[in-house]
Amino acid sequence: MAVQGETSSASAVLDALWAYEAAEGAIRLRLRDSMLVCENDLIALEKLIEAQDRDIALTPSNITQELGISSASTTAMLDRLERSGYLRRQPHPSDRRKVFVTLGDRPVESLRQSGSDVQHRVEDVIADMPPGSAAVLVDFLSRMRVAAEAA
Repeated sequence: MAVQGETSSASAVLDALWAYEAAEGAIRLRLRDSMLVCENDLIALEKLIEAQDRDIALTPSNITQELGISSASTTAMLDRLERSGYLRRQPHPSDRRKVFVTLGDRPVESLRQSGSDVQHRVEDVIADMPPGSAAVLVDFLSRMRVAAEAA
């Protein structure tokens, strides 16, 4: 049985997690609104940026797997993003049946910049943490992920 202090600590931690999640959600919402895309579009573009940064070619099947959506939904999304200029489909150099999906001509710098800005701010917060607390936080977040996945 939890005592009063433990219950209020748990509530404070949960409140802080929900507040962080809400702040991150608000950032993503503003970004989606400014780019005129939906959440899956944004995730696909993030995957394309990661792939480009790692010099990896993605196929529509890769995106389908990453997002966990149907191939029909992927095709519709890629059509929409291609019409908007966010991506291009390019033929595979040796297999006519395959295509690669790459970033298009429309700038995605707002997406890159947003991710970079948030990452730098988070890194600053982590750098200011007392020694040893990062390991405690990593353990806590890992156990929270396991608990969430088990739900």
